[in-house]
Amino acid sequence: MVTMTAKEIMADLMNKNTGGFFYKENCRINFSSIYGFYCKDYINGKIKTYNVSDIEAENIIIASCKEN
Repeated sequence: MVTMTAKEIMADLMNKNTGGFFYKENCRINFSSIYGFYCKDYINGKIKTYNVSDIEAENIIIASCKEN
């Protein structure tokens, strides 16, 4: 099984037009060249979008990889 590091996942988000990285059920992290990293969470029928720093993005990805 091939696994990617958090830095590799972040690089993919920045360099490729992806649908984002799902870190929880119905929650994903994306990258925008204008806004940087942001989370888009679909909880209780509502979408919540908010910006996160590079360090927060890395921590979210690391935490999600530990859960799996």
